[in-house]
Amino acid sequence: MWFQAPLYPNRFAFSSTTAHLHTWPFMGLYALMTVLPQTRLVGLGLVIHMLLDATDCLWMGWPGGI
Repeated sequence: MWFQAPLYPNRFAFSSTTAHLHTWPFMGLYALMTVLPQTRLVGLGLVIHMLLDATDCLWMGWPGGI
C-alpha cells in the first residue's frame, strides 16, 4: 500500500503502487513544471520530494540510489 512507507524499514517508493511516478520521465516533467508559473510551486515540491527519496534510498543501501 502507498501509505506503508513511514511504517516499515523497507520504504522505497519504487516498490509501491506509485513506482511509475518515480521514473526519469516523470522527474523531467517535475523539473519542467518548475519553469511554468502556474505549476512552479508544485513542481518545486515534487523535485524536492524526488531528491529526498533518492537520498533516503542511498542511505538505506538501495543500489544506485534512484
